Amino acid sequence: MDAGRAGAPARGPVRVALFGFGRVGRRMAALLARRDGVEVVAVISRSLAGQPARSHVPELPAGIVIVPDAARALAAAHPDVVLHATVPTLDEAAGQITEVVRARAHVISTCEELAYPWVVHRDIAEALDREAGQAGVSVLGTGVNPGFVFDALVLEVLSPRWHPTVVAVSRVTDASGFGPAVRDRLGLGLVPAAFEQRISSGGIAGHIGFRESMDMIAAALGTEVQRFEESIKPLIADRAEDGLAQGTAAGLVQRAIGTCGGGLRFDFRLSLHVRPQLLGLEVLDSVSIEDGGATHEIQVRPASPPVETAAAQVVNAIPHILAAEPGLRTRLDFGAPTPWMALPRAVARKGLGPAL
Repeated sequence: MDAGRAGAPARGPVRVALFGFGRVGRRMAALLARRDGVEVVAVISRSLAGQPARSHVPELPAGIVIVPDAARALAAAHPDVVLHATVPTLDEAAGQITEVVRARAHVISTCEELAYPWVVHRDIAEALDREAGQAGVSVLGTGVNPGFVFDALVLEVLSPRWHPTVVAVSRVTDASGFGPAVRDRLGLGLVPAAFEQRISSGGIAGHIGFRESMDMIAAALGTEVQRFEESIKPLIADRAEDGLAQGTAAGLVQRAIGTCGGGLRFDFRLSLHVRPQLLGLEVLDSVSIEDGGATHEIQVRPASPPVETAAAQVVNAIPHILAAEPGLRTRLDFGAPTPWMALPRAVARKGLGPAL
């Protein structure tokens, strides 16, 4: 490990690399450019290789050229932290994250299944934890959901409760800003028969991460998810909408039910549509807790925007990951990430970032 991570005196800005430069990656880059104590030193993306990073995010320093090869970029730039935003499944992301860890950089990833992988993906979780521990760095999965709406926000609402029996979360999202890759993954633009066929074949994943959010909350409550069921239904456009033909899927409703020991039940629902107002849907996040015969509810209005919230969660977590113990961490290991104007003293004391 380098001298900075071994506890040497502060040595200037924390060096940050971006692994993935889609909409979330670019938003993270723009946020970093407005913060003191950090410096973007590399951008990794196969699809945008060879292009100046500044052509996508004007606030970035001149001279950063997007590169396709992670190993070469990491070796040349020596980042302290890598913000990873490429794929939602851990099977796909694990190799990329391991490569970063072996380069002795901390990782904060938007990979949904990394948020709490200790149940469904225990083997991968244990391997990542071992690799990170050996390298002396930390790994964290966070974002908007998982990372906030379906887990961290729920835990805050649960904090003054005593015996919750039902945890219900509803999220309504405006999908009009989603890019082609995400729309395809959600099955938008498909006729009903093709949508159902792709559901049956596993070609439509919908939102990935409901199970991980439930597992995280259950672990915090000292129980575990014993049964999990999930369903996805299309919302069919009755007119041409946002580039989608009439009679095709313009959105979907995804629901997940989880039951735990001790009588606790989860009921999670995500509704997304390219024009939710046409269906009378308010863009809203809602958490409802049934406890002792009473119902307690909190709402976020309008709902947390997907790209902006995910990017902010990752960037805000940088001080936490720098101060964390090595290994695979989850949101249960930290307090709530908050916006920072400059890196806190706790980070500077570890030899990263300027002292305040």
